Amino acid sequence: MEKRLGKGLSALLGEASISVLNQSKESEPILRDIQLKLIKPNPNQPRTFFDEEKIDELAESLRNVGLIEPIIVTQEGVFYQIVAGERRYRAAKKAQFETIPAIVKNDAKSHILEIMLIENIQREDLNPLEEALCYEQILNNKNITQDELSAAIGKSRSHISNHLRLLDLPEDIRNHILSGKISMGHAKILVNLDPEDQQHYLESALKGGLSVRELETQIKQKPRKPDLKPNIIIPIMSPKEKRAKDDPFLLAAESVLRDFFQTKVKIYKMKNDEGKIEISFYNNEDVEKIIEKLRGG
Repeated sequence: MEKRLGKGLSALLGEASISVLNQSKESEPILRDIQLKLIKPNPNQPRTFFDEEKIDELAESLRNVGLIEPIIVTQEGVFYQIVAGERRYRAAKKAQFETIPAIVKNDAKSHILEIMLIENIQREDLNPLEEALCYEQILNNKNITQDELSAAIGKSRSHISNHLRLLDLPEDIRNHILSGKISMGHAKILVNLDPEDQQHYLESALKGGLSVRELETQIKQKPRKPDLKPNIIIPIMSPKEKRAKDDPFLLAAESVLRDFFQTKVKIYKMKNDEGKIEISFYNNEDVEKIIEKLRGG
């Protein structure tokens, strides 16, 4: 069954990119048999880990039945650069093919990058970290927000946000994600820990072969360090504090902030020109959204 992307994708990437991905007749692609020695991998390829065992299996399949789906390339002088299909290209080399069928596209470089990224996102076997790199490149290349990307590709904003957070992990943990030694579930737990605990529980998960639930349980059972910070006291509004409704300027500011954060916002005015802003949240996802807004995401 063909995997469908969000309805907003054509608006995000343009109809040309969508037609290439779907191999529409309207795009009139140029199909050629190209010598493998003239084809180069794309340096911007977000997929950085290739399972050699699976490449071997694909190579054996190519020897038996041939290549059913052509790769997509763009021409650069006498050479061709891969846009989509590097696994098929690698397998064809292992199968000792001399040529491979390829669709040649020569759109603008920005479109080529978008086709490659979306083709990767469509694949079910894409590693979580590689998926995060796809999202990061699209967000940077198109200068759009996570909400806009979510609407375009049909994946939830929290799904995109959770993947992007993986890019904040140390390199060694990212490498373990790429190699498949730890799962997305393990990574989501580790990303919330401080660096020292990240390394400790990474080793624990690897050596003990812990499941995600077992890792969560182990972290919950860890003795808590004594809290050296003073207790947080929730202030009670004093008679000197006034709600924004008593000040037209603050009332307007409260409305702007409420629209921006998409949640309840209250502004209190205290003595002199001092005051405080109270932002409400109802779950962890709300907190993530508020933080992303503050970061300009």
